[in-house]
Amino acid sequence: MKKLVKIIGISAGSVAALLLSAFVLLNTDGVQNWLMQRAISMLKEKLQTEVRLENVSVDLIHQTINLNGLEVDDRQRRKMLVMEQLRVGLDLWALLQHEVVLTDAFIKGLSAKLYQPASPTDSAANYQFVVDAFKTKDKAKKEEKHPMRFDVRRVDLEDISLSFNERKIALEAFTYKGKGERPKLVELTGLSASLADAAVKKPDAGKLRLGKIVLDFDKRHASVREIEATDLLQRKMLQMKELTADIDLTAALFDHKVTVTDAKVDGLSAQVYKGTAGRDTIANFQFIADLFKKEKKQPADSAATMTAAVPDTTVTATPKKGKKKPFIFDIRQVSLADISLVFNDRRVSVASLSFKGKNNLPEALDASGLSTAFVRQTKKGPVDTKLSINRLSMRKQGGKKVLVADKIAFHTNNHKPRRNTGKPKRGAFDAGHLDIAAHLEARIDTIGKGIVKAAVTKCYAHDRGSGLQVNDLRLYLAADGKNAHLSHIIARTGSTLITIPSADMQLPSKKENRQLAYKAPSLHARVLLKDISKPFAPVLRNFVIPLQLQCGMSGTATTMQFDGVQVCTNDRRLTIQASGGIDNLKDKYKLNVHFNVQRMTAENTTAERIIKQFAGRKFMMKQFRALGTIGYQGHFEVLYRREQFAGHLTTAGGPINFQFSLDENNKYVTGTTSADGFRLGQVMDMKNLGDIACEASFRFDYSKQRTAAMRKLKGGKLPIGNIDCKVIRASYGIVKAKNVSASIQSDGAIAQGKIYAPGKILDLGCTFSFTNTDQMNATKIKPIVKLLPSKSDGDDTSAKQSKKDKQSKKDKPAKDDKPAKDDKPAKGDKPAKKDKSIGAFFKNLFSKSK
Repeated sequence: MKKLVKIIGISAGSVAALLLSAFVLLNTDGVQNWLMQRAISMLKEKLQTEVRLENVSVDLIHQTINLNGLEVDDRQRRKMLVMEQLRVGLDLWALLQHEVVLTDAFIKGLSAKLYQPASPTDSAANYQFVVDAFKTKDKAKKEEKHPMRFDVRRVDLEDISLSFNERKIALEAFTYKGKGERPKLVELTGLSASLADAAVKKPDAGKLRLGKIVLDFDKRHASVREIEATDLLQRKMLQMKELTADIDLTAALFDHKVTVTDAKVDGLSAQVYKGTAGRDTIANFQFIADLFKKEKKQPADSAATMTAAVPDTTVTATPKKGKKKPFIFDIRQVSLADISLVFNDRRVSVASLSFKGKNNLPEALDASGLSTAFVRQTKKGPVDTKLSINRLSMRKQGGKKVLVADKIAFHTNNHKPRRNTGKPKRGAFDAGHLDIAAHLEARIDTIGKGIVKAAVTKCYAHDRGSGLQVNDLRLYLAADGKNAHLSHIIARTGSTLITIPSADMQLPSKKENRQLAYKAPSLHARVLLKDISKPFAPVLRNFVIPLQLQCGMSGTATTMQFDGVQVCTNDRRLTIQASGGIDNLKDKYKLNVHFNVQRMTAENTTAERIIKQFAGRKFMMKQFRALGTIGYQGHFEVLYRREQFAGHLTTAGGPINFQFSLDENNKYVTGTTSADGFRLGQVMDMKNLGDIACEASFRFDYSKQRTAAMRKLKGGKLPIGNIDCKVIRASYGIVKAKNVSASIQSDGAIAQGKIYAPGKILDLGCTFSFTNTDQMNATKIKPIVKLLPSKSDGDDTSAKQSKKDKQSKKDKPAKDDKPAKDDKPAKGDKPAKKDKSIGAFFKNLFSKSK
C-alpha cells in the first residue's frame, strides 16, 4: 500500500513538474517566438497568402494573449488586414466547460480593406478565402459538438478603420461591458462613416459623424452628442447637438419593447431632398442606409453551371424567411428644442415642444414657435405658403383634454397682383394672397388607436386681405380612421348663421384607394348676403334683406349636390324651390354650377326691393312694377366666364318664355324671348296698345369700358344694344295687324326703332324713337306707307306694247283725273301736326280706303 501511494505521488509530482516546466517554457520568449513562427507557417499554408506578425506573447499567469503588428494580405497581395495591437484575456478553465469567457479585449490600430468583388476578374469577395479556410466541412461532426457559450465581459477598441468597396467606417474609441449575453454598457467616441461617389469625386461627400454615443443598459439611459452628416453633394444634411433618452435598452434589444420614459432632443437640423432636379432622383439620406446594408453575393461560375444543368421539371423551393417580431412602442415623455427640418422645398421648425403620453396616446402637449413653409405648385405658377402657430397646448381640464391653438397665421403669396386689382367689382378673395389669423379651442373626449371623439368649442378666423371672416365655428367629431361623423355644426360670419344637425364623411386614403365623400341631409341658414360681399361679390354690398335657406348637401372632392333647396324672405314674399349642384370644383375652366328652379314666386314690392339692393342704373322700373307678382320656373348654369338662364315667367301682363346668356369674355348679354297674348299696353302704359304675340332676340353691351366711352360721347340713360322682333299678332285700338317685324337699336342716348308690316297692296309701318323708358308716351312716331306696283304695270315692258299705248292716246285719262291731284284732301282736312300717333295714322288710312 505504501508502495502504491509512493508511485502515485511520484507520478503526480512528475506531471506537476512537467506542467510547471511547460508553463515556464510557454512564458519564455524563445518558446513563444517558436510557436509564433509555427502558427504563421500554418496560417500561410491554410490561407495560401502572406501573413506577418511582429511578436506574440502569452501570459498564462494572467491568462492573456498579446499580438503586435499583424498583417494579412489577400490573394491579390494587397494588405487586407492590419492590426497594431491585440490583447485578449481569457478564462482558460471555462474553456473546459465549452464556455468562452472573454474577460478583457483590447484592439488598437485595426485597419481592414474589404472588396466584393475585388476586381472584374474576381468571383467572390477578397476575404472569402478566409471564411472558406476556417468553416467546418463536416456538417455531421458540427452538429454533434456541444454549442459554445460566450460571455464577453469587456472590449475596448482604439483607432479602428474599416473600408468595404466605396464604404468607409472609422472609430476613435469603443467600450463594451457586459455579463453573459446581456450588455451593460456600450460607448462609442468619434464614429464616422463615409460613402465615396465616383461621380462626385469629393473626399468629404456622403459623410456621417457621431461625436459620442452612450448606451447604459443598467441605468436604462442612452445619449448621442454632436451628430453631423453631409450628403453626396456635400450639402449639410443633418446636425444635432444632443439626444438623451431614458429607455429600457435590454427590453428593446431582446424583447422588441421600446419604452421611452423621457427623451430630449436639442438643436436638431435636417435637410432631406428626394425627387428634385439634378442628382436627387432618390433621397439624399439613402447613402446612410447604403453604408450598413449587406452586399448581395455574386453567383460563382460553378453555381451558374449547376443551375443551368437542372432539368426544367425540377423546381427548387426557396425557404421563406420568418417574419420579424414587431416593435412595441410606448413613448412617455419627449422634449424638443430648436428643431429645424427641410424636405425638398418644405421647411418645418419648432422652438420648443414637450409631450407626455401613455401607451402611445397623448396626455399633455405644450409647443411654441411651430412653423412650416413650402411652395405649392398650381396651374398658374408657384405659390409661397406659410403656416405658423405661436402656441399649441393640450391639458386636462375637468376630466377632459382641452386643445388650444393660439395665434394661427396662414399666408400665401403667388408674387402676382391681386385678382381684384383694377377690377373693383370683383371679390377681394384671392387664394394666391391669403393672410389669415385664427384661433382654435377643442375638447378631446376620447383618443385611441384610430378612434377620436372631440368637439370644437371655439374657432374664429379672419382673412385680413379679403375681409372674409368666420366669427364662430363649433362642431362635434367622431372618427375611426375611415369614416367621420360630425354633428351640432354651427358657423357664423357677421349676421349669417349656418347650422347642420349632422353630417357623415368618408375619409380619403391613397393607400386604400378611398376617395373623400360627405353627406349632410339637412342644412339650415339665416343668410345676409352683405356678409360675403367684400370677399366674393362686391355687387351685394347693399344687400341687407335676410334670407332663410334650407337644403340637403352631399358631394366629393370635386362635386357638390344640393337637394330640396328652399329660399325665402322672412315675410315669405319671396320663395324659391330648387335643386342642383357644382361639378369640377378643382378646375375652374371646367367648373359647372347648375340649378333647376322648380318654383319661384316674388311679389312685386319684394322683387323691386331686391333689385334696389344692387348699385347701378335701374332701367324700365315703371314697366317692371306693372308686371306685378312674378313666378318663375326654369334652370340656369354658371360656366367659366359664361352664365346661362332659361325658363318660363308668369306676370300680371301674361306669361313669357326666355333664355339668355352673359358672355364674360366679350361682355355681351344675348338671348331670345317669346310671348303669346302678353298685355304689352298695360305694361308699357300705352292704353291703345293691346295684347301681343311675338318672338324676339336681343343683344346688349355691358362692357364697362365701351359703355363709359359711349356715355362720355353722347350721354344718355338707355342701355346699349339692339332688339329684333317678329310680331305674330298685335292690335292698337281698332287696328289689328299680323306678321309685323320690329327692331330697336339703342346707342345709350337714343333708341330708334322700326315697325314694318308688308301687305298685298301697301307696305305699312313706322319709325319711332325715345330717350327715356319712363316716358314712353312721349315716343316720337313717323308713319311709313309704300304703294306696291300692280301686276299689269309689271307687264308693260315689251316694245310692241309701247307702240300700242302710243296709238291709243284717246283711251288715256285726262290730266285732271290723276288721283295724285284729285284725291288730295283740303288743307283744312289735314290732321293736326301734333297728332302723329300710330293709331291716328292707321285710322286715317283705313277711312280713306273705304
